[in-house]
Amino acid sequence: MFRNFILCNFIPMTPNYLIYVKGLYDNAYNGSRKFPDICLDRDGLLSLDGFQTRFEELWHSYCSEHPTYERDYQFESHYNQLFTPDELGQACQEASWRLFLSWWWQGQIGGKAMLERVSDLYIEEIWRGLDKQLSSLPKVRDSVRYEIIMIYDRPFSHLPMNFGTFHFQTLDALMPVFKKDEIVATILTNIRSSEP
Repeated sequence: MFRNFILCNFIPMTPNYLIYVKGLYDNAYNGSRKFPDICLDRDGLLSLDGFQTRFEELWHSYCSEHPTYERDYQFESHYNQLFTPDELGQACQEASWRLFLSWWWQGQIGGKAMLERVSDLYIEEIWRGLDKQLSSLPKVRDSVRYEIIMIYDRPFSHLPMNFGTFHFQTLDALMPVFKKDEIVATILTNIRSSEP
């Protein structure tokens, strides 16, 4: 058992903005009505293949270090890579960013508040499920900080979601049916894989 095990939820902007922009591309190119159901000028958008490549690069880059709020602010300068490198692309990026921020910070009904409320409801129950099993892990460190990083939707299905001391969790594992055992198993697997 670890002498000090900290489990917390974390709701960063960057992965949620990347997924938001993915929804914009899905709507523009595939005619889907996925959130956000907003149309941007396609002349400011990359090709679908170009977008997926850039999205993957940014996802891997963001996940290469432990996510923090400071990292979110550092990453804002990379968001323009998701659009064409011209005035139309800049206009699309600026419009998407403004729309995202208005949804993200919309008080009690905003994206961030919603993800916080939902994950706050379940974090204690996840802890109770973990607490019973932590003693079975070999003690290789005195302390572990593990973060469940909440995102409102999944990125491209082939992208990794599990990283040593954190993993990305979508709302579908918490609502409408709480999948505590799956989340606990993911955390335990990640802790084992991150042992020094």
